[in-house]
Parts: sequence; C-alpha cells; structure tokens
Amino acid sequence: MKHSFWFAVLFCVIVSPSFAQGNAEAARNTRDTFSALNRIESFTPNDQFAVASPADPDLGEQLLLTRADRYRPFSVGAGYATTWTSNAFYTPDSPSSDVFMSAFANAIALPHLGGNFFFEGAANFTGYRYFRNPVLDFNSLATSAGILKVFREFADLGLYARYEYTLLFGRNGGELLQEHSLVTGLRKTFQFSRANALFLSAEADFVVGGEPGFALAHDFSLFAAHQVDWTRYIQTSVFYQMNVLAFLEGDRTDVRNSVGVSVGFKPLQWVNISASSWLGWNGSNQGEFDYFVGNIGGGITASVNF
Repeated sequence: MKHSFWFAVLFCVIVSPSFAQGNAEAARNTRDTFSALNRIESFTPNDQFAVASPADPDLGEQLLLTRADRYRPFSVGAGYATTWTSNAFYTPDSPSSDVFMSAFANAIALPHLGGNFFFEGAANFTGYRYFRNPVLDFNSLATSAGILKVFREFADLGLYARYEYTLLFGRNGGELLQEHSLVTGLRKTFQFSRANALFLSAEADFVVGGEPGFALAHDFSLFAAHQVDWTRYIQTSVFYQMNVLAFLEGDRTDVRNSVGVSVGFKPLQWVNISASSWLGWNGSNQGEFDYFVGNIGGGITASVNF
C-alpha cells in the first residue's frame, strides 16, 4: 500500500502539472497562434508590385508600389498569469482547489526559406508555482525545430513537421520528465474578415525517447479557435481542444477535452492583458485517471516582432 501511495503522488507531480501546462498554454497561445500564422500567410515575395494586367502594353512599362508591412520572422515574448483551479491533483474524487502562478519567456523564428517553405524554431521556458500544494511546483523547458510548407493553391493550408524536446524539472532542479518527439500536422486559418478568424489544426505527436516511461504517450490532437477583434483594443477568443493519448506503458489510453474563452485588452501594440476561463475533463480506460477540472485566471503578456 505504501508503494502504491508514493507511485500515485509521483504520477500527480509529473503528469498533472504537464496537463495544467497544456491547458494554460492553449488559452494563452490562441492569440500568438493567429499572430504567427497571419505573418506567414500575408507573406508574398513580390508583393511590392501591382498585379499584371492585359492593358499594361497600352500604358507603357510601369512599377506601381503598394503599401505592405515588412515581413518580421522573429518574435520574443514574456508573460505572467495567476489561475485558480478546482482540481489541482486531477483526481476523480475529492478534488482539491488551488491557485497557481505561471511566468514564461519565449522566442519564435519563422524565417522564409524560399518558395512556400518556412523554418519553424521555438524555445519556451515556463515556471509554475502552487499556493497550497508546493509539491506540484515545476519548471518547463521546451524547444522545437522543423519545416512548414504553405500551400497557396489550397488557401494557405499549412503542413508542418518538427522535432520537439521537452524537459520538466522541479523547483530545486530535480528532473521530472524528459521527452523527445517527432510532430507532424495540418493547420488552416479561415479569415472571414479583418477582425474575424477561425483557426483549425490536427496534429500527431510521436514519442521517440524519454523518461520516465509511464508518463510518456503518443498524442493525437484536434484544436479549434475562433477570434473576434471587437475594437482595436478588445478581442475575444473561444477554443476547443481534444487529445487522444496512447501511453507507452500500462496499456492505458486517455481522451482529454478542454474548452475555454478569453477576453483580451490590448492597450499597446505589443502588450495584451487577458482574462480566461476553461474546463477540462479526462476519460481513461483506467478509471482512476478520470477527472474534471475548472479554471479561471488572468495575466499579461508582451511580445515584439522583428
């Protein structure tokens, strides 16, 4: 019994924070996702010239300039958020509420490689601190590198493949989890108007190495987010995410769902203040891993493109 108890505690310390991380980042990154995709999809190597016309020979040779923002392939950002959660340990019975604080810094590179190919590189560091349950405190370091192909003939559908490395470690530096994975997916933005857009993605994440084995899982996910800019300062986003996780050990399969909404206030071009709320629930073929959780929080982020 004592061995089983400490195994359960270890599992919560490793797996529960990683799910908190995934949900918090899904809520926080909706705007970042739209921003990055809009930069890529608005990129046209020859957009400084007017479109060719059959009447050009009658007018003589001309170069008509159009207004276009310079493509900025790099961005750096940082942010802080405070979130209340109804089920800090993600247990099916007797959930315990808590408040956790998170702070992050990231860097993203999306340089153009030629044609419709782009390099994607990213690095993100996030620290999580729990108010009532410091045993759940952890830090996350994630890096990735890969290639994105934009299919202009399919309305800027994006196909990507990348390598990802994730490291979770405790507040005092002890390693909790490391994971190497190969990721491939499709993503598409539907721009209904300048201020109204829908983003869809489907992704497969295959684990190729890491430890501990019981916390590693292949991850197949669907993600949808709808964003509306009501004014130049205020926007809302709603999102839904589903993950099917096939764990490498223990003959375990989970289906995780999360749905949320956020409201953002953008007083400056590079600053966003937001409040968000989301619900998460997990169904597993091993009932002890079923749970439901509710979250609400707010934070501030800043990012610069160059």
